[in-house]
Amino acid sequence: MTAHRTPASGYVGRGLTERIVEELGRSIVVGELQAGEALPREEDLIDRYRVSRTTLRSALTVLAAKGLIEMRPKVGTRVLAASEWASFDPAVLRWSLDGAEGAALATAFLELRLIVEPDAARLAALRATPDDLDAMEGAVADMHARLDEDAYAHADVAFHVAVYRSTGNPVLAQFGDLVAGVMLRVFDDQQVRARSAHEDLAADARRHDAVVAAMRARDGAAAARAMRAVVLDGADAGDEHDD
Repeated sequence: MTAHRTPASGYVGRGLTERIVEELGRSIVVGELQAGEALPREEDLIDRYRVSRTTLRSALTVLAAKGLIEMRPKVGTRVLAASEWASFDPAVLRWSLDGAEGAALATAFLELRLIVEPDAARLAALRATPDDLDAMEGAVADMHARLDEDAYAHADVAFHVAVYRSTGNPVLAQFGDLVAGVMLRVFDDQQVRARSAHEDLAADARRHDAVVAAMRARDGAAAARAMRAVVLDGADAGDEHDD
């Protein structure tokens, strides 16, 4: 079976290699396997997962590429320290959000968004094409129309992805995909459930309307202010939930 990726979840394939990557990777990132600890012998892992040696080694190669393990001939395979991990890898990020430091990591990403997104909106206001503007407006329309939590979350994330892509900057567009993964992962805890009343969701959607209006007016300063209000609202929702 062919593996595939999405910004929100990293590996989502159901193949044997992906299953091993998922289980061992998560065990490492959430701390069940500690830095410096040796992985079980290949023979033991082959028995555990009922796979061929080729499949196992393919999975271990993926984990090594993510910086989670180090494979050395005649020495074995050991877990690497967190400082070696590819922290922005979608799967590593997803596992990290499930770990003991997940809440702190989510807060760190919210702070990063507060730094980046207003200026991304400012740039998008100047560069967005008519199709870009339609995509953002469509996402906000979905936010207004679908006030159940899950659909609202996906429409909200689609809006932010559209903003990043509208900058015309490929690095920001890729960063937007990464942000989308984090947003979808933490939405339940920090945003949608914290303001699940329909009137609260409608008010939040109107804040997104203000971003689109500023974009259509090609007013970069207004777009930046409106986007800052959107991100700050998400931060406030998370604080209320924590309380």
